[in-house]
Amino acid sequence: MKGKKTRAAVVAVISSVILSLSACGKEPDIFEVDYEGGDTTESSFDSMKSDIEDQFNVDIEVEPKYKIKLIDEKSIKEDEIVKNFFGNTAKPLCENDKITYTEADAGNPIYERIYNVHTKSGTSTEVSQSGRYDSWVDGESFFTHVYEGTYRKADYLLLIGYSKTEHEMYAALYPKCPGAVVGDESLDQMSYSHSNGTVVAGHAEKSKYINLSNLNIENGSVSSDDELARMINDTLTEKLEIGIKGNDIVFESYDHMYMEMSGEENSDVKQKGEVLFYNNDILDDPQYSGIIRNGYAASLAGDLYRLAIMSDYDFGGYSEKYGGYNIYYGTYDMGIDDMFILVDDEGVFAFNVSFRYSVLETIYDEERTFDDAIIFESAGIDPTQEMDEEAMRKLESIMMRMVYYYKKSDEVEGEGMLVPALVYTVNNECIILDANTGELIDRQFFMD
Repeated sequence: MKGKKTRAAVVAVISSVILSLSACGKEPDIFEVDYEGGDTTESSFDSMKSDIEDQFNVDIEVEPKYKIKLIDEKSIKEDEIVKNFFGNTAKPLCENDKITYTEADAGNPIYERIYNVHTKSGTSTEVSQSGRYDSWVDGESFFTHVYEGTYRKADYLLLIGYSKTEHEMYAALYPKCPGAVVGDESLDQMSYSHSNGTVVAGHAEKSKYINLSNLNIENGSVSSDDELARMINDTLTEKLEIGIKGNDIVFESYDHMYMEMSGEENSDVKQKGEVLFYNNDILDDPQYSGIIRNGYAASLAGDLYRLAIMSDYDFGGYSEKYGGYNIYYGTYDMGIDDMFILVDDEGVFAFNVSFRYSVLETIYDEERTFDDAIIFESAGIDPTQEMDEEAMRKLESIMMRMVYYYKKSDEVEGEGMLVPALVYTVNNECIILDANTGELIDRQFFMD
């Protein structure tokens, strides 16, 4: 029966890596084969499923593939996007209407995103060294364009940008006066709560921590999460013309930066992010009289935006060499502060987002038997024989990680498929298998 355990070990590790698909935003681990599950008389994936579910206490599911379109500078329909939000009221803030943002504007998502694009693109020579950033810049490696216009009957700013270095599109929408969103322009600030229910309100010496549980007011937005997510998805697809997969919209997010700053311990209790509107006078009032609680904060921190992508195409962001490919970690640690969307009963009223690709279609394979014979072949193991010390050593040397493998389309330029894949390192060979079907995607030897 030990020969049967050999194959069971590899299948069990396959399952443990599949489970890591929903892990919280960390670089994919390398897994060693160390599972000694119960005896089985069959070697297929299906025959191991119940045993693995008992071991990990979870269900094993087939992961979807995603048909995507890469975003490049030419594919951004800037004029259409601006018109989708502002109609005929849009005015580009360029030339004589140019605005210069400084560090005094920190906290304003328009400034933050401009600063982010400049920094990510490595463009310090294209801007002044004094922390001043113009609202309209066409650099060699990026562009940032800011428009003003009317949205939801209020004065708004909209930023559209792109980094050639990062192969990434950026967009930010923010009201000139936050209080206009709730009909009170005396409220010139707004903030949203973190997953423990605390809001960091105000700036610099005026900043305060406000816990939602201490406020004697209810949120003015009563829409369900499903309805809020639908409005967010509609804004992304119809106005920004970007497709995502539905469960990438989340209303709870663990914020590492905030927890480190506040010194609070990690908590498994995650509350929905809520939006507060206020001014400095309200922050000076112990009762916070006049504060308005309306709307929710969501992020695009779902699994697809956290996972690594294996490709010979340059996706931008942090990467490491792996065989003839690169593994791109890109936005794998996105939190609610990196990409946020604010929404209430009337729809989206602010956002700060970025994208490297647009999801065109989600495709599910039918579950099939996973044939791992190629792994044993490469490792030099005969799974029909009992395990000896040498076979066990070979087995334990097999390492594996889960990625999304980018498969270019042969028909449409810029399109392709993100396929959930298991990447094995066996001896000096890289073997890439479809994580659902076991189909061989590629195999190659590492160069010395």
